[in-house]
Amino acid sequence: MSEKVKYYLHFKGGLYKYIGVSKYTEDPSKELVIYQAMYGERGLWARPKEMFFSNVERDGYSGPRFAEISEKEALARMNALPREATKIDIDDWELSGGGGNGLSYNHKKDDSIILKMNKASLPREHTEREFQKSQSLHGMGISCPEVKDFVTDGKRYGLIIEKVKEKKSFAKIISEDPGQLETIAKEFARRAKELHRVRCDNGLFPSYRENFLEHLSQSKVLSGKEKRILRDALDSMENAVTCIHGDLTPGNIIRAGEKDYWIDLGEVTYGDPDIDFGNMMFICNYVPVKLVDYLYHISREQFRKFVETYAQEYFGERWGTKELNEKLHYVLLLKAGSSVLKRPASAILYKPLISGHMRRYRILNAIMNVLVTRP
Repeated sequence: MSEKVKYYLHFKGGLYKYIGVSKYTEDPSKELVIYQAMYGERGLWARPKEMFFSNVERDGYSGPRFAEISEKEALARMNALPREATKIDIDDWELSGGGGNGLSYNHKKDDSIILKMNKASLPREHTEREFQKSQSLHGMGISCPEVKDFVTDGKRYGLIIEKVKEKKSFAKIISEDPGQLETIAKEFARRAKELHRVRCDNGLFPSYRENFLEHLSQSKVLSGKEKRILRDALDSMENAVTCIHGDLTPGNIIRAGEKDYWIDLGEVTYGDPDIDFGNMMFICNYVPVKLVDYLYHISREQFRKFVETYAQEYFGERWGTKELNEKLHYVLLLKAGSSVLKRPASAILYKPLISGHMRRYRILNAIMNVLVTRP
């Protein structure tokens, strides 16, 4: 067994170190792959060579039983395994801003890092999962700020992250120079295509389909009819195994110099990449106007123009076809359903979209546009 050590992902998500090929003493013509689990007790395993390198078809997956990955990605995945949070002294940090989920800080002495501290109501598991996902995505070659550590101040959990200096989100660039809208939208589409080509069904990232169905089964605000509509919409999606950002907007990609970085990657799943477009369609048409202005610093009309340009670049010849239009109808239903599942309080506004009661929705949305002055 003199072969170079390699790393492989099992199709169910386990990470293994490939040690080499051994011959069976009782029958030297039979070759066995020897490999070691990189989790749990790290046991050694042997499997017939032809089986190790075979393809499988199971539960919607079709592909290799074991897929080789780079050493860099393997190390990132190992670093992303569950761990204790490092205790920090919040007095070493200076408050720099805030958002929906918590606060951000600059280190008083180290200008190369920032602290993103989630609010105390978010459980440890939420932040730990974001840490694990970010570590894995960085190791997979996706351009995102490096997450250095998973930390706690004793009450809250947070992440220490590489500080990207002199950065601006794509939305901010457009707000400051509307003349760049078309260029930025096309670049955003190209970045999204790159992201959507990355395979991430590795056991760390959940399946969009399975995640959606789990939350749907637990919902107490959706009727049986509404749940059936959403299941039908889900069934129209492809069983893909590549990344879905989960919150794809021009506010969640930043530019520093000539390099772009994806941010807010805590919602990454795998599945049909067209699902990501539903987020921007939803914002264009159904999020209150004042909220769009507050979050992205551009008008709804600018946002719509951005999305239209993005779509033409991203979908190419598919854009405007009957087939895609029908699919995007279901994508939009899934986004409305996802909003209700994550925030049951939004059911009064978005349930009419699912059931098709558009007149009722328009009345409620008009009221919300008057009421909403800030998120």
